[in-house]
Amino acid sequence: LAHSGLSQQQCPEPLLWTSTELTEPPSFSASDEHISDDLLFDVLQTIERTGLVRIQNAGSSRETIEALGLRVGPVRETHFARIFDVVSRPDGDSNAYTSERLSAHTDIPTREAPPGLQVLHCLVAEAQGGESTMTDGFKVAADLAEQFPQDFAILSTVKWCFANRGGDTDYRWQAPIINVDSDGKVFELRLLPF
Repeated sequence: LAHSGLSQQQCPEPLLWTSTELTEPPSFSASDEHISDDLLFDVLQTIERTGLVRIQNAGSSRETIEALGLRVGPVRETHFARIFDVVSRPDGDSNAYTSERLSAHTDIPTREAPPGLQVLHCLVAEAQGGESTMTDGFKVAADLAEQFPQDFAILSTVKWCFANRGGDTDYRWQAPIINVDSDGKVFELRLLPF
């Protein structure tokens, strides 16, 4: 997405946060289910800074949500499908398809390249519960590095085996839980709670 007034040097510096500092996701509102280029630019800058946003009034059809994703980049398909519904199923082969509480995690750490940006479309449900929680994994990693450097070193150097089996699929990948670049800067987190 090109925006005439922004150079690469002006990209927002990431903000590490806790739930005390960021009690709600940064929110934007579409105008009559339309997301202008300027609004999308602001949304993407905020994602770059905080890691998440909420867009209200964005429409409710799968086509609208897919079109929004395609404005940002290609949609990567997974074994779940190109676009899928997260609903409780009696034969669920993933925690996403159960009514169990999901703790902080990253999706699909079993792949060489886990999802970079996900669009989650939330609808109102009749059932009680289902509230979302927010966790800044990069803040957790920074706190670990500062307060527990030996633990951080283990989590950023030891390769863990992430596995997901369901139906006729079996995905596995080995990587550290905290991935750092050659300068020691965290660029990726993988967390699959048991």
